[in-house]
Amino acid sequence: METQVNGPDKNYIAISEEDLGRVVKHLGRAAVRDNDRDLFLLYGSLYGRLEKMREQSAIIGMA
Repeated sequence: METQVNGPDKNYIAISEEDLGRVVKHLGRAAVRDNDRDLFLLYGSLYGRLEKMREQSAIIGMA
């Protein structure tokens, strides 16, 4: 997994759609396994971001 730090405060990283997909998948599995509400919330947030990335990729691919 390759990441790049962006921004002056270094709180942002760039991550590929594929790598984010892996992270989301593992978070979802861990949330179910541990029945952890906070993990479910984090999973939902990242899943939403992943879907936005996929939509943008599809739009760019059609252009």
